[in-house]
Amino acid sequence: MKQKTLNFGHKDDHSVKNLYKSTCNEVAINFIYGWPKTSINNNIFCIYGPTGSGKTHISKVWMEKSNAIIFNGISDLSFDYLSGFDRNLIFEDVSPNKNWPENLLFEFINEIKSSRLSLLITCNSDPLKLKWKTKDLISRFTSFTNIEIKLPDDF
Repeated sequence: MKQKTLNFGHKDDHSVKNLYKSTCNEVAINFIYGWPKTSINNNIFCIYGPTGSGKTHISKVWMEKSNAIIFNGISDLSFDYLSGFDRNLIFEDVSPNKNWPENLLFEFINEIKSSRLSLLITCNSDPLKLKWKTKDLISRFTSFTNIEIKLPDDF
């Protein structure tokens, strides 16, 4: 017997109208709705939580609001390439792996921290608990606004 796939025409809609606020994500949503006022003292912030918690949806809403560009890795980029940017950035699914070389990530963060740009980082878990080898990178993560979101709780 052959299994058939049913196409219900589902499309990912990461628009603001489909972003639902609840206790599991309200701090993150309030932060991006209040941006740039919420980031006056810190232009880098991190939203972390498990897969399916809505990090990508929240980051895409912020992308529209802030005119940001999303990167899913930086291993193919040079420091000179990114330092010439004049748009806000989103680093999606950051973790200690080959897509996010720690020395390059550290350099990019330092460059952004000293600029007028903002950076949103998303991670699947608390960035302070990830196994970073570069101690200075851990120090940078402690200086960010880190916001945890949880899986949706109101189905």
